[in-house]
Amino acid sequence: MVVIYAIDSKFLLIGEKHTVYKGVFKLQIDGQFIEVDGKIEYTFKPFPKITYEGAAAEVVSYMGNNNTISLIVPEMNTHLVTLDEIKNHKYVKGVIAGYIEDENNEKFDSYVLHVVNFDKFIGELIEKNNFSYSGGVKLQESGWNIDIQMRHDYKSNETFKALKETNGYDITHLIEIKKTDGSLFGKNEIIELEEILVWILCMCSGRHVGFPVRMGIRNKEIIYEIFSTPLITRYKSRSNWFPRQKGDIAIKELFYAFYHLFQDEFVKENLREIIHWYVEALNSNFIDNSTIISQIGLEKLAYILLTQQHPQIISNNKYKKNGLKTNLRFILDKVGVDTTLGESHNPLDENFGNGPEALVDFRNHIAHPKRDEVINSYEIYDRYQIRNLGVYYLEILLLYFVNYQRVYSNRLKFPSPGGEYERVPWMEGS
Repeated sequence: MVVIYAIDSKFLLIGEKHTVYKGVFKLQIDGQFIEVDGKIEYTFKPFPKITYEGAAAEVVSYMGNNNTISLIVPEMNTHLVTLDEIKNHKYVKGVIAGYIEDENNEKFDSYVLHVVNFDKFIGELIEKNNFSYSGGVKLQESGWNIDIQMRHDYKSNETFKALKETNGYDITHLIEIKKTDGSLFGKNEIIELEEILVWILCMCSGRHVGFPVRMGIRNKEIIYEIFSTPLITRYKSRSNWFPRQKGDIAIKELFYAFYHLFQDEFVKENLREIIHWYVEALNSNFIDNSTIISQIGLEKLAYILLTQQHPQIISNNKYKKNGLKTNLRFILDKVGVDTTLGESHNPLDENFGNGPEALVDFRNHIAHPKRDEVINSYEIYDRYQIRNLGVYYLEILLLYFVNYQRVYSNRLKFPSPGGEYERVPWMEGS
């Protein structure tokens, strides 16, 4: 049996702040260079943020145009700087809204990504000292070895418990990337891998997941660090398609699919957009907003799957003549989804012929409200049923788009809050 050892990082031991740089740096304002003796810090909580502050060597005059501000730090690159506060004309505070990184272009033998706000899942067995836990995935592709692991101190740190209680942010997993042959590589060689991994984790968790801290290592020494503020959704428990009890299997399947799908720029661009709309639909605080957002993703998927695949299923003209209700039902029927409404969908089954009809008609009513006694009488739960249908259809067609062939959690099956695991419809019986 192959033993998988836990990935470690100094950032698991750091509290809410990490000092990125301490000393003299320069603030450039409207072409004027001002020396500042201060510090740059990366703040983990309550949300990821990079700040700077310090005492300026001269009076700071500022007219409020952030576009003219930059920060010059020895041996580091920065991006998108703001100046938010000036005390006594000399003490300055601001935010680095993009990233700050080491300037060197050295190569490394290992690259570690710190994942914020991914979900706990069951995976391969990992060992750390005398502690073993299940929460890893090992991937191999085109000369790369990739390990995704739940942080080894998640239990003693009460990571997921704290996230659920605070709806906040924290490092939940680590990803280590290495060359299969052990050779050195540079940061530009793994840009595509990073992008693939972040979108897979977003799709699995149903939230925007980010890698705000990344570091390059050579001979067990950190030689490169980058701190950034990517889009990350607050941690909230959301039921979605991801089968957490079989998480490693699902992630592996998606990784190999995404690796090849991302070679097609058209597919890559649209897949990222659809996952974004999926995440937004899941995390909207308003039921009707979620219904509208899910339909944006569904329209994209229906159009691509019906008209932009080879061979083409229907023509562009046919797609336009059909209308969304017909097109959506057509593609759902094709992938094996039953769109009929039964008694469990009461009162929807009494007023609509099928699920796509209920979804599209209700969405149209939200955007163009009419004096419709039936729809206007719907209670919150009725509206939630329609929203749930929209998200379910979006999950199913998204999984079909990426050719996923394993089990998923069906949100329409209760009483289990996470749904029931079943084979995707197009693979049933195989």
